[in-house]
Amino acid sequence: MHKIAFTCLSNFTGIGNRKAAFTLAEVLITLGIIGVVAAMTLPALINKAEDKILESQYKKCKNIIANGYKLMMAKDEIFEVKYLPMWNDCYSGGGVDYACANSYHKEYFKMIQTNTENATPWETKKYYTSRGKVIKPWNDSNFIFSTMDGMIYELTDVADDFSSFSVIADVNGPKNPNTLKSDLYVFKIGNSGTVYDITNSIEDSLSCSVENLSACTTQQECLSLGKADGDLFCFYNGKCRHGNDCLPQ
Repeated sequence: MHKIAFTCLSNFTGIGNRKAAFTLAEVLITLGIIGVVAAMTLPALINKAEDKILESQYKKCKNIIANGYKLMMAKDEIFEVKYLPMWNDCYSGGGVDYACANSYHKEYFKMIQTNTENATPWETKKYYTSRGKVIKPWNDSNFIFSTMDGMIYELTDVADDFSSFSVIADVNGPKNPNTLKSDLYVFKIGNSGTVYDITNSIEDSLSCSVENLSACTTQQECLSLGKADGDLFCFYNGKCRHGNDCLPQ
């Protein structure tokens, strides 16, 4: 009697201690689902992280420009950029004395490369507007320099009275996407030294429109202008033409 009771108790205890477990098929299915979800969400997370990095670099770039030229003004105790000695010393001949511009900038910007007379020509890169138009911002007739953090700057559009000028800046250097309003920006430095982002206006001036037919580089862009108001547009010999220019002569 005692032996039978012990056997039943032993069997009952064994059943109670049995542990549940996943089968190999269940584990593989779960891993497969996790892989699919990761593949769907990872690119979006990477793009978001890259956008945050570019946004941070944009803010840093703008501060570098603002602080650099304000320090340059402060050294000479002037309150308007048109009185900077750099203009008389480096820009008085109608062109740019690169070595002179380099000497003025090296004290306020941590430069590692410039287009001085002894330097090799600046590397040409393709840049784009957000609408896909190709532009070439680097012009060796202007002063160009890059800094230790990999950013590239070009001084351009200097006013006749030196009361303002613009700086084209690539916040991550030669890395992609090389696109306006993504990593490529245009800043205007006003007479007081205040920095304004004028990238939007620059891009608008490069857009295909009735007022800017030269920016219409494809037949599709050109002909689309006439769809809005029914006006006559044509694309001939690589140029977008309007009205009477499209009629047989």
